[in-house]
Amino acid sequence: MREKETLKRFVSELKVNLEEIENTVLVQVLDDLENVKVSRDKPYYRSMVNSLGKSLHDFYDAIQVFLFERVADETGEGRPRAEQYHKVLLRNMSSEIEGIRPPIISKATYEKLEEYLRFRHLFRHTYGYRLEEDRFIHLAEAVQEVFRGLKEEVVDFCQRLEEGDS
Repeated sequence: MREKETLKRFVSELKVNLEEIENTVLVQVLDDLENVKVSRDKPYYRSMVNSLGKSLHDFYDAIQVFLFERVADETGEGRPRAEQYHKVLLRNMSSEIEGIRPPIISKATYEKLEEYLRFRHLFRHTYGYRLEEDRFIHLAEAVQEVFRGLKEEVVDFCQRLEEGDS
């Protein structure tokens, strides 16, 4: 990945992916959160809760697929071959891979994203009618702050890559 053009393309793609996550998935979470808040007494409330759950699931999935898996693939470190693939991939993103890349996210961001990963697992393995919004609404309320921190760290990672390659 050390060729200058390849590195520039990779950094550009990561930044575009960040913007797409922010402008689509993040916006959807915030819209769904507002819908949940205003529909508490409505007959379609459960549908709004399920939609918010799906949006939170998509939030973590987008980060994993369009950022973390891209980094693992493009840097040559490869994706983990572990039973707990998703957890190991997330943990790897908070660690330096000596000779390959610096950490992408801080330990603090890792801990925050780990909550979204746990929710993603719960969402995939629970029927929608069993979702208890009181147990995950805090994730939706914190999503902007978490994404802001993630975005800053990914942009910083991109700058460190570019500086290390010049």
